[in-house]
Amino acid sequence: EQGVRWIDPSSKTTNYTGKNFVDLVDLDWKGMVEKREIDPDTTLVFLDDHLHTFKRIAAVMNLGVRHIVVEDNYKMNEGATPNDKRSTPKQMFFGKQWKKEGDWL
Repeated sequence: EQGVRWIDPSSKTTNYTGKNFVDLVDLDWKGMVEKREIDPDTTLVFLDDHLHTFKRIAAVMNLGVRHIVVEDNYKMNEGATPNDKRSTPKQMFFGKQWKKEGDWL
């Protein structure tokens, strides 16, 4: 059973979790920028979803967001899920397998 979680009460924070869930890559980032709902230069994305971190960071960065925090940062072959074991920031910046995909960074 999960205990009580802290959730940022700021009106500037939007959580896409629970009944409000929308996957990060399915959000209308371009539309939010055009409507001035977000500013890519000041937006912070916090990832704690144990999915393929490299691809999620790249998708958000391609839209102009540069401030991204990844809660999980395991060493190679460690982690809670198969994706954690191969695609956390520590692994992607030091793993040769990501060089070609990350050259644009």
